[in-house]
Amino acid sequence: PLGSCALFEFIDPASPRAGLRTQLARLPEPGVRRPRARAHVTNALLLYKNDADLTAAEAELAVAAAMDPRYPLGRYNHAILLTLHGRFDEALESLKAAVKRDGAWAEEARRAPEFEPLREDPRYLAILSSAPPPRRRERPTSKAQEPKADAEAPAPSQKRSAQPGRRRY
Repeated sequence: PLGSCALFEFIDPASPRAGLRTQLARLPEPGVRRPRARAHVTNALLLYKNDADLTAAEAELAVAAAMDPRYPLGRYNHAILLTLHGRFDEALESLKAAVKRDGAWAEEARRAPEFEPLREDPRYLAILSSAPPPRRRERPTSKAQEPKADAEAPAPSQKRSAQPGRRRY
C-alpha cells in the first residue's frame, strides 16, 4: 500500500557502447501521503499529550509536514511544538502554511496558550490578520440522516423513553 517499484532502463549517453543501465526506483502511491501524515500527527499528539516528550513529538510532526505540506492540522501542531522549542522563525512559517490552507487555524492560534511567546511578534499578528475565512466542513447526509417528513414525526405530547437508544459501533 505504500508504493510500487519500477525498473527503469537508461542508455548512458556518455558511453553508449556500455549499453543499458538499470535503476530500481520506488514510486510512492500518491493517495497514501495524507493518511500517513495523519498517522504521524496522531503519534505526535499522543507523545505530546500523554508522555510530554516534546522532542519526539516535534520529530513526528516534522515527518508529517514533509510528507504532506498541505495538511493544515500537521502544520499547525508543528508550529505549536516549534514554538515550545523556541524555534520561532520556523514556527511562524509552519503556522503561516496552516492558516493559508484554512483560516480556522488563525482562531485556534489566537486561543492556544502555546503561542504566548509570539503574541507581540508583528509577523504572528500579520499571519493572523491575513487569514482567509474558515473552510466550511459540511458532512454529506445519508438517507438515514435525512429529516423525516412531518407525518412521521412524533407528536410533541408523546413522551420519549427514559432509556437512551443503543448505539452500534
